[in-house]
Amino acid sequence: MKIEQIAIADIEVKDRLRPVTLEAVKGLAEDIRNRGLRQPVEVAAIGGGRYRLVAGAHRLAACQSIDMETIPAFVVVGTEANLRRSEILENITRNELNVLERVQFLAELKRLYQEENPEATKGGDRRSEEFQSANVGTLKDWYAEVAIRSDRAVRTIKREASIGFRLDKEAVDVLRATDIADNQKKLEALSRLEPKMQREIALTFTYLRPPRSVAQAVKAIEGRSEPDETDPVAVQFHKLLDTWTRNDNAKARRQFLDQLIEDGVLAEGCIKKGRCDG
Repeated sequence: MKIEQIAIADIEVKDRLRPVTLEAVKGLAEDIRNRGLRQPVEVAAIGGGRYRLVAGAHRLAACQSIDMETIPAFVVVGTEANLRRSEILENITRNELNVLERVQFLAELKRLYQEENPEATKGGDRRSEEFQSANVGTLKDWYAEVAIRSDRAVRTIKREASIGFRLDKEAVDVLRATDIADNQKKLEALSRLEPKMQREIALTFTYLRPPRSVAQAVKAIEGRSEPDETDPVAVQFHKLLDTWTRNDNAKARRQFLDQLIEDGVLAEGCIKKGRCDG
């Protein structure tokens, strides 16, 4: 592929999944100043002598910061989906990606794949022989291909893509500069919540004293106070309450209450009445 010198002023940058960071640009700019740009950016022609950046946002920003007027670039051609895929695949193998960036990239990459392969969205990852035989070359192969490209296990790719899919976009924008951006356990817990709750919790992680966990943030938002850790009775009460509220299986709850009635802890009529008279 031929390398061309493209005027930096003619290159548009928009809709990037990974925002440019000042710290990374400063370090890269110094390296380019000393050794030159050793890896061209990728751009796509959009008409009128202008181009859209496909890959290399940090390189482009670094060159701009040291007042370079042109930049070496590969001019690539492809559909919108193919160009977007190129951007993601270039970034997916980078070690400096944090967890939030990685799950976003994988979710977007999977979305692009499913748009081009609608059959991959029917049934997801069901394991029946009938589904597998009818969908050879869909999600199963996609996971395997991305795992090879990123040098990660297929199981890991599935899990990270799932987290990225469930995370609310507005919450993600808030979380970029927080410690939770590189904590997969917290991001996964957050992704299981409704979008509105995700956005509220994301804000709490920007506080000077952020919550220790997503569960603690949920309790604070819902008005449930933390137990006094010096009071063993309060601690045990909150543990029991958490177990009850986390289990939303109506049958299991009914069996639990029946057991309390059988043990003589609750009176038969107190559940329906909403009170116990002893």
